Amino acid sequence: MDPTRQTVGMAPADWIDLADVVVGAITALIVLWGGYIFSHRTKRFESAFSVGEVLLGKRLEAYASIAPLLNDILCHATYIGHWREMSPADVIDRKRSADKLFYTQLPYFGALVQRRYDAFIDLTFAVEQGRNAPPKLRSNRERHRGEYRREFAGDWERHFVAPEHRVPREEVRKAYDALVEAFRLDFHRIPQR
Repeated sequence: MDPTRQTVGMAPADWIDLADVVVGAITALIVLWGGYIFSHRTKRFESAFSVGEVLLGKRLEAYASIAPLLNDILCHATYIGHWREMSPADVIDRKRSADKLFYTQLPYFGALVQRRYDAFIDLTFAVEQGRNAPPKLRSNRERHRGEYRREFAGDWERHFVAPEHRVPREEVRKAYDALVEAFRLDFHRIPQR
């Protein structure tokens, strides 16, 4: 080898130093990229979590306002609890109040809750009675007449359907339980983005 000829290139120690610099830079870039991805996903998760918390709060508020009305309707239709304390007109008023609350807050609930709400209401009331006609109770008029704590008023008759359109209280109870279960399932439903 000719000693006058100079080697173009780097000594092995220089290559090692350069490799350390390159590996350090790549490591730093990977850590920065990973931090960015982690931060971005954490923010998305926090955002979805906070939206879910707000939605759950709204659902619980809506349920808390509707549940007592639905329970009164159930009691009256199945002859349990305080049903004797409510006149047929009282129960119809509770239905109207429940409908108003439910349908104004419907965006907080899923389709299953709406289907089961409608099924429960359809089993307890006949609502297609003509233009501006109030809904009628699908419960047993004779049982109501015989067991009311106060006198069964004569005009109460008009609030009940004919016997062939009654619904057994067991069916009403099943529909109510299915509705409550749908609400419970909906409390755990997280909004999709």
